[in-house]
Amino acid sequence: MRYLVVLDPNTHAGRAYAEGFNDGVTTHDLPVIDCSATEDAGPYLLCTRNSRRTEGLDQTLWIPHYAVAFVIGYAQEDQRPVGFLAQ
Repeated sequence: MRYLVVLDPNTHAGRAYAEGFNDGVTTHDLPVIDCSATEDAGPYLLCTRNSRRTEGLDQTLWIPHYAVAFVIGYAQEDQRPVGFLAQ
């Protein structure tokens, strides 16, 4: 199972990922982070992803809950849900 974490572009985290290293965008230009695992950790959502900058190493992001618009789970490793564009 994989997860698309869609960020609210009106938050600091959302703006940072809209301009930086996100994993794609929605059709409404919302930044998306493609995660292999998520976990609730108090005020944060822990998001584990394969970093494009450090091949072979996983990166864990601590994203504040208020910055997360929604999370979509999907089963296929090689194909994202319809409506999401890879960058």
